[in-house]
Amino acid sequence: MTSIAELVVGGSCEPWEAFGFLTLSSDFDKTTLSLGDLVLIVRPSFAPGMVSWTLADTSAPLGESFLDSIPTTFRDTHVPLPEVGRQGVGTIGCLGVDHVVIRTN
Repeated sequence: MTSIAELVVGGSCEPWEAFGFLTLSSDFDKTTLSLGDLVLIVRPSFAPGMVSWTLADTSAPLGESFLDSIPTTFRDTHVPLPEVGRQGVGTIGCLGVDHVVIRTN
């Protein structure tokens, strides 16, 4: 079953951290957070909103493409999450993401 492995958004990482998501790494270019079973990458150089995503476990042709103008990378396996031990859910207790809603023209 196809799943979202990685989600890239623009804007500040501060709201995500304030919600209690676990920060895995951070530098001037991006902050990587754990949303349970997927990785969220926040890039402050982009305007707030969705930038791109990676879909895993898919039967679609592998590589890069676009889904309704959203840059999309397809993988045949799930992106391995960094080992974060028992702290992996952050203070919010996020175990995974059920779905993402995208509004397009």
